[in-house]
Amino acid sequence: MRLEDVLDEILAVLAAADVGLNVPDDQGVRGGPPAPYVELPEITYGESGPGLDRIADYGLMIIFGPATNSQVFRLALAFASSGGEQSVKLMLEAHQWQTCGTVFVKSAEPSLETERGGNPAIAYTFHIDITGRPG
Repeated sequence: MRLEDVLDEILAVLAAADVGLNVPDDQGVRGGPPAPYVELPEITYGESGPGLDRIADYGLMIIFGPATNSQVFRLALAFASSGGEQSVKLMLEAHQWQTCGTVFVKSAEPSLETERGGNPAIAYTFHIDITGRPG
């Protein structure tokens, strides 16, 4: 499993869903919120046998916008829900993966992040379990 390929496929799934996320393009350029960011993962090699690597907690953070805006709050809840067209869990788990074997969204953790200018922004970090074949 090649991590950069998994990341590209995750971002492609989010972009293809056409639900209003500002997914970065090939040059890393993105618009304003809501926008996804990924964390560097911890990797366990061959956990389920030779050649089957696992990322037990791949962090996908989506920053939605100003914490003082009730529409932003509702938008964040729609993406964190386990159902509905904006559900990150449904988008990722329904996809037929080419770069890995399975993707399971374990949880969504809310937080307040600092936007440019120092203003608080609503965010969710989706904790994703990924297993797969080497790429």
